[in-house]
Amino acid sequence: MMRRPTFLLSLALFTLLPDLAGAWGQPDHAVLGLQVVQKYGSSLPAFLTAPETRNTFILANYSPDYFVLQGPHYVHLDRNFPIFMISHARDSRALAYAYGWGAHQEEDEVGHGRYIVEKGMPHLYKEIVMGARLMYQGTSEERKLVRNASSVWDARLINLATKDYRAKYGPEKYREISEIEANTVGYAFAAYLAGLKAVQVVLWYGRLKWKPDIYPISQWSGYQAEAVEQCRKWAIDPMAFSNVSDESERRQLFQKAFASGDEAVPLAQPMVKVDSSKTKVRIRQAVQAMTAGAAKTAGKGDQPIGGHPLMANPEFLDVCDGMLDSRSVKVQEQASGDTRQIDVQVTEDKQLLKDFQAAAEAQPGRKGIWPAFAAQQQEMRDLMRTLAREAVQRAGAK
Repeated sequence: MMRRPTFLLSLALFTLLPDLAGAWGQPDHAVLGLQVVQKYGSSLPAFLTAPETRNTFILANYSPDYFVLQGPHYVHLDRNFPIFMISHARDSRALAYAYGWGAHQEEDEVGHGRYIVEKGMPHLYKEIVMGARLMYQGTSEERKLVRNASSVWDARLINLATKDYRAKYGPEKYREISEIEANTVGYAFAAYLAGLKAVQVVLWYGRLKWKPDIYPISQWSGYQAEAVEQCRKWAIDPMAFSNVSDESERRQLFQKAFASGDEAVPLAQPMVKVDSSKTKVRIRQAVQAMTAGAAKTAGKGDQPIGGHPLMANPEFLDVCDGMLDSRSVKVQEQASGDTRQIDVQVTEDKQLLKDFQAAAEAQPGRKGIWPAFAAQQQEMRDLMRTLAREAVQRAGAK
């Protein structure tokens, strides 16, 4: 039996930490990665455009956002961090993943303070609108990418890079991300993507399809082009964007990726589908683990001290149960070497709309751990109930 999800609380908690919000939404980052490959493919390193690893680079463009609220924040904000990842890449897929991570940061260099300058809910709203417009009004490949956006991660690479970073900049100041934590966050992010896509579908049918003046693609395509150009420069010479170039050993490790013959980084094996019968169980376990961690670290005030505020609200587990169990959401797990990927595909809009309406109409469930946010949470519930009703009616989904 499907549980009653309330995604609104999760969104509310997300928006109440405006200083840590990203400059582009997750689907927007992936589309920027796609545009980099499409526009500059011939001038990029081969492992970014090879059929075996192209998709890993594109999806990795939003990987730093997995940790944007949970932390440690240096993995998202410090442009040196991807260099540490590059030095540990042992095949072309790991290298593509590290480059996608760095591309995200360059995209944010353009997006922060330039186009998405709002704070709080308006900031998140603009990002979700952009993602929804790309889902329905982007190019054919962009629409497919947003609709099928996946959670991809390399736990080994993340762990080793954080160890290097701490060794260089101070273990007393920066914490390490273990492989267990990286895997937990990767699985949990698949749940977030399922909920996010549902919101985008509802927003499209409830508002955007009928209101072309709300953040049209033409309004922000110029900023996209700037971000894509910035990514091209980074992909050609990542070391030029870091301050670790004085480390000759690290430069040698980096240059090894471009060496020929026996010294070259080996080609990655293709992604292989694995048994996904337990994938939803793993996702739910990951969300539960992050929820418990956030609840333990929440202080007496309104702001969390640690843990992921999206997960700190127990109702986020309901989002997993609801949207992941929708007949319109298909989940498939893949693997290659150290890389895991959870594909979250939205297949039938009308079914998803009905499932979301059932969620929005449900009575408020368990309370979050920050009571001061109750008013905003209720306001969002009311808004989404109205939006869900209108979306179902306009799409003829009844």
